[in-house]
Amino acid sequence: PVVVAKTTATTADDYLAQAKASAGIKGREQTVIRLAKQSLVLRKSSVAYDLRGEAKLGIGDLVDAINDFNKAVQLQPLKPDSYVNRGRAKRRVLDYDGAIQDYQKALKLIQAEEERAAIYNNLGNVKSDLGDHDGAISDYSKALQFNSTMNYLTYINRGGSYRSIGNFKQALVDLSEAIKIHQDGVYPDIHRAYPYIQRGNIKDEMGQLGEALADYGKAIELDPQNPSAYEERGIAKYGSKNYKAA
Repeated sequence: PVVVAKTTATTADDYLAQAKASAGIKGREQTVIRLAKQSLVLRKSSVAYDLRGEAKLGIGDLVDAINDFNKAVQLQPLKPDSYVNRGRAKRRVLDYDGAIQDYQKALKLIQAEEERAAIYNNLGNVKSDLGDHDGAISDYSKALQFNSTMNYLTYINRGGSYRSIGNFKQALVDLSEAIKIHQDGVYPDIHRAYPYIQRGNIKDEMGQLGEALADYGKAIELDPQNPSAYEERGIAKYGSKNYKAA
């Protein structure tokens, strides 16, 4: 049954419904934490621990977030979201092995393609943090087997890993694919600028200055407030001895 948030909460479900109504809204994290806590006073539930943990994750209270996810797992060990959330938190506290274990556990519990794609992308990010770029590429490639809304970010991430191992050709292919996916404007311009900056960096490293400058220019067109685009363009011009333009 659908639980509708009442104006005045009196039961665990009431507080939980109110917490859900505020979940994921930036600036409402403390409200979610308070409401989830009130729900937990009345009844322990994995949903309340997950909601409170996600809110704590959102404000950077990582250790307490992990503690809440631990409790959620104890109450409902077959709920994949708890493992995914805990994996995200563990990555941020640099517990990379723990994050990988949580993501792998979640994969065993999830069949939905969209969610599996997101988890493989997250796994790739952890392995990239560890410098295991071949492992990261493998996970990103698994994510891309699914027709997912994650594909844009995954192509960017895999392109970064290919760049890290010196495979500039494949990195350019991936970044160009990311650009192609969102030429229709699905992502805001601030996000669409990023692959242009990365592609420009690679072209600059390959000595293709003109093409690199064109990419930086496109990034600035899409996101005029992005300092990285101006910085990278300036570096490229300085490296070409075009000091006045830089």
